[in-house]
Amino acid sequence: MRRLFQIFFLVTFGIILTIGIPLSSSAEDAHISGVISGEIPLYFIPNAGQVDEQALFYSKTREYTLWCTHSGLVFDSTTENGWRDVSTLYFKGAQKAEVVPKNMADYTVSYFKGQNRAEWNPGIQTSKAVLYNGLYPNIDLKLYGNKNQIEYDWIVKKNGDPSRIQFFFDGANDIQISESGDLVVKTTEGQIVHTKPYAYQNIEGDLREIDVSFAEVEEKTY
Repeated sequence: MRRLFQIFFLVTFGIILTIGIPLSSSAEDAHISGVISGEIPLYFIPNAGQVDEQALFYSKTREYTLWCTHSGLVFDSTTENGWRDVSTLYFKGAQKAEVVPKNMADYTVSYFKGQNRAEWNPGIQTSKAVLYNGLYPNIDLKLYGNKNQIEYDWIVKKNGDPSRIQFFFDGANDIQISESGDLVVKTTEGQIVHTKPYAYQNIEGDLREIDVSFAEVEEKTY
């Protein structure tokens, strides 16, 4: 009997300014999903040398640029007063994953800088999703665009342990679990709110809700 275990995270962002990674201009399966507000259309661009080498893929939304690195996700934006806001969400205890594009898009992007044609990057193929393959043992992470949102799924395969998935927030001034079960990450310029997770188990099409909540593992790690 095939069994599916899924946890859903809704993530909303305030104005964020935290210390992050400085970057320049994917038997028994389970899924853990989240949503990050963005803009239409959303697609992922591979780094072909046009940006900082730490970035593997990136996606631009109206509010921020999402940089996908081996160590985590970087949310990079500029405030109204011109300050650069960078917030980094690290996956603590993760292993170096193979990061690959999924669901190739129908369009390409090109970057032309300077007079040297050898340094130009024309016709870079974009994708609708990016998969972190094996971020934890038997656990993948998939990021993808859906209309005006960036969503993410944790795919927990057979023998995968969802408790291995842990978030560490670099630069947070304070982190609290609210009375409603939301995870509130306060930074210098605002806050990040991860709403209370929702979990269910899919057994042959029958969705069965499972009780789940955030828990503090250690300082700034949940």
